[in-house]
Amino acid sequence: MDWNGGAGNEQHGTGTDAPPLLLGHESAAGLSSTDAQAYSAYSARMRRFAAALAPVFSRVPRAGTSGWADRLSLLRIGWEIRKLGRRDMRELLRIGGMNVYDLLEENFESAALKGALGFDAVLARTSVRVHRVRC
Repeated sequence: MDWNGGAGNEQHGTGTDAPPLLLGHESAAGLSSTDAQAYSAYSARMRRFAAALAPVFSRVPRAGTSGWADRLSLLRIGWEIRKLGRRDMRELLRIGGMNVYDLLEENFESAALKGALGFDAVLARTSVRVHRVRC
C-alpha cells in the first residue's frame, strides 16, 4: 500500500476532489456557508459553556454536607451557569444529557465535520482542555 501520495489514494478518506476540512476556534474552511456559520455559532456557544463549567473541573464540591465552603462552591457553579443567560442556560441543561450524535445532527449537515467533532467528543476531552492545548 502506497502512503506517499501515489496511486490508490482515492480509496482513502474523502478522495482528492474534496477540499480539506480545517477547523479553528472561531471559523472553519472546507465547509458549505451554512455549516461554516453553524460551526462559528456552535464553537462560540461551547466556549461559553466551558467557561461556565470551569469551576466544576477545578474543584468538585461535596453535595449534602453542612460545610459552608462546599455550599459556597455549589452556589458559585450555579451562578456561573445562571450568568449564561436564560437561552444559553436552558441549552446547556438540555444538551447535558444528550448524546453527541443528536447534538451534531441538529447543528450540521457535513458528515466530515460531524465525524471530526464526534471523534473529539468520544475521546472525552473537555472544551477547556482542548482550547488550552490548541492555543
